[in-house]
Amino acid sequence: MAHAFGGEVGYLESGREMGCLEIERTNNEEDSLLVGLPSTFKAHLTHMQTVIKIPNYAKVLARSKQDLHQIVRYSETSFSTQFHPEFTPQIATACIHTREEVLRKEGMDPNLMLAELETTPVPLIILKRFIQAHIGTSR
Repeated sequence: MAHAFGGEVGYLESGREMGCLEIERTNNEEDSLLVGLPSTFKAHLTHMQTVIKIPNYAKVLARSKQDLHQIVRYSETSFSTQFHPEFTPQIATACIHTREEVLRKEGMDPNLMLAELETTPVPLIILKRFIQAHIGTSR
């Protein structure tokens, strides 16, 4: 999305970001997606690319230690996340098992990643808020 709106996308300099990791909100108390949610929360991640430069009018709403652009708001009706709000621990487990050999080669510990998996309700709340605001609750 960032590229489509005039931003720049590329690979993370630090390499793959994967696992159940902490996301930190930036100064965005007024954003309707995040009102009342904790300042930090866990989310499931698996990606190698990132937004290098956001479009001039976009706002960063959240970041992680490895990626400064975890949530980007482009307009009232468009935003993107690097994390996967649709993931459950079971889906994340399958992803880790599928990539186990590659993860070890990249210096990651799949067993530790599996042990750190947990349910991540906040990302799902964010997604549901967006759907309710822009699609409605009748579906």
